[in-house]
Amino acid sequence: MQVDLAVSNALKSTEFSKGFRQAAADRGNCPTGAWEDVGYPEHPEDSSRLWIVDRILSPQTFPHFLSFLGHGRLPGGKLTSIPLPAEEEVMLLLQPYSNWASAPYNNITETPIDNCMKFMGSDEVLRQLVPITKELHSMKSRIWEGLPPLSKRRWEDLDLDNPDNFRAACRYLAVTTDAFNYLNIPVIKSAMRDTHNSIYDELETFEKAINTRRSVSGEQPLRLAALWYEFFNGHCSFIASRAHTWVIENIDRLKESVLERMENLAPGSDNDWFGGASLELADNIYDLTQNAAAADIGIYIPMDGYKGSGVESADNWKPGDSDKAPYREYPIESHPSVQKRTADYHGRLKYLTRVETWRGRESQNPAFGPGGMNATDPATFGIGVVGQSRSQGQAQKSTRAEMRGSMKLPNTIGREMWIDELRQHISSGQLRTSFLIYRTCFDHSDDQWELFKAKFEADVNDWGRDLEAIDDIQNLFKVQWVDVRDTTQRPVDIDGAKSQFRALVQNGAIPDGFHDGFFLAADKSSIDSYLHPGPQQSGFIIAVDNNFDREDTSGYRMDETPGYDGQVRILGSLLWDDVSAQILRQSQYLEDIWPLAMQNDLQVYEGPWIKEKLKPSQ
Repeated sequence: MQVDLAVSNALKSTEFSKGFRQAAADRGNCPTGAWEDVGYPEHPEDSSRLWIVDRILSPQTFPHFLSFLGHGRLPGGKLTSIPLPAEEEVMLLLQPYSNWASAPYNNITETPIDNCMKFMGSDEVLRQLVPITKELHSMKSRIWEGLPPLSKRRWEDLDLDNPDNFRAACRYLAVTTDAFNYLNIPVIKSAMRDTHNSIYDELETFEKAINTRRSVSGEQPLRLAALWYEFFNGHCSFIASRAHTWVIENIDRLKESVLERMENLAPGSDNDWFGGASLELADNIYDLTQNAAAADIGIYIPMDGYKGSGVESADNWKPGDSDKAPYREYPIESHPSVQKRTADYHGRLKYLTRVETWRGRESQNPAFGPGGMNATDPATFGIGVVGQSRSQGQAQKSTRAEMRGSMKLPNTIGREMWIDELRQHISSGQLRTSFLIYRTCFDHSDDQWELFKAKFEADVNDWGRDLEAIDDIQNLFKVQWVDVRDTTQRPVDIDGAKSQFRALVQNGAIPDGFHDGFFLAADKSSIDSYLHPGPQQSGFIIAVDNNFDREDTSGYRMDETPGYDGQVRILGSLLWDDVSAQILRQSQYLEDIWPLAMQNDLQVYEGPWIKEKLKPSQ
């Protein structure tokens, strides 16, 4: 085996090996590292792509933290053991120190919350503002809220298990990992850590001011900064675990399908192991293995250098002699440095792959053929390739268990943060989760209208296939049809519907639990999309932004959402666990998803964008 290791190490630097890696890069099925999606002066695609100013630490994170202070349940469901502040103390975050604090804090005229929000990106803290492509920004935004790139239903609707759609499946996997690769770019990692630490410092100042008051009555000191670190660490751990689980589950299923097709190749036929089909399948295995490796290494947000963690920054980590060895013969563990994680992972994977291969040969496993595969005999060559692929798969699982097991990430199977957060507020009666829906076209018969409504409701209510025990949550999401026949004037277009909706808002007549900033509209195109669906287009509905005014767009970044006019066609299947989930998490609104719809033929939002690069104007 030692000879085998030495030969393998020598071969990896050959022109053949380099060519193999270049061919993989040319296929574009694996993560790129996200570098080309981050803007910088004189970027070659500066004027040809749609760029978004990203706040590295998403601003809605702090409101989520304030919500956590009310119930104490961390992302992932665990309750904090640190005592929570009193409600009136939380409210003091909204007031200047000078209004309530004693010396020396009574000279501070800013509010704690304003300072915290400023650290997340403003004209005063420009380092936290980074131009990135819209494609990366949209994926990072949903990943940050713990949403999967695609729901189980959406994956199935796109038929991504079909071999014909292998490239599309890989692209979804790759862009998910690249969202974390972006956060692990050294300058981005450092900036996000600085933001967290600045907020930590501000909350330490606040808790000191509060503890001065508490000491008078003999109360235990408040530990608000520690709560912030615990919440933030829990948040980052949850989103990393959720995204990684999603990627690996899909890779495992895709890989098993490829291996089964490998085993079914008939020696001597047009599809034997020396034909084009075998090479394509081998490429598939390579791409999936690389995607899995990139996910195992990259989908992680280490807490080194974060105040509250007790772990020093690994920014200045340098490789030692042992880190330069081509193999890792002993178990590995995670490390804050992505460079070390990469070297350890690949060194361990190569070693364990050889171990698994030799175990198979020594046990006379038929998958390896008699004495191994014969490169001149398709009958044994194909069997050997499958055997080696399975050996590498087992080795990768072992490598993953060693590295990611030491990360101590939570189990997120069947859970999503937005669902957990909703549960904390059901009893408040203040949730807005449902939509009013207006009919703006009367070209269809009553029977056609009723058929459309039935198909639409069946479509939008088919969600949550990959979630567990959500009946209580699903009951919160519903649509209510506005009976315009009983009004003095039917809305003949969306603007007419908006006028009626705004009147309801102004009169306080929006039903409890229904959105007052958005409504849905059924026009001719959306009704027809359900009555006469096409092979390339599923049913959609129109979502309307009640606050948008064509005469005054000052509240919108129109350069980041070119052509937005206050409405977006969205797939009905994405209404609840995609669009609504992002709105509820204050992550992405209609103007944010519009750029992902504008390049489709019918300008329908279909989820994350993986096709051609988004342009600044259409």
